[in-house]
Amino acid sequence: MKPQGGRTSGRFGLTPRELDVLRLVAKGMSNRGLAAELFISANTAGVHV
Repeated sequence: MKPQGGRTSGRFGLTPRELDVLRLVAKGMSNRGLAAELFISANTAGVHV
């Protein structure tokens, strides 16, 4: 379920932020790496993944 007001990019029905997370996961980044790249906490990164 998308957050209210979340804009999908049209690509796989994902938001731009979700595509960012997917791109980084595909590169093999850890939650900690995701957090640093996206300026979020490691716990939040884990929720996204």
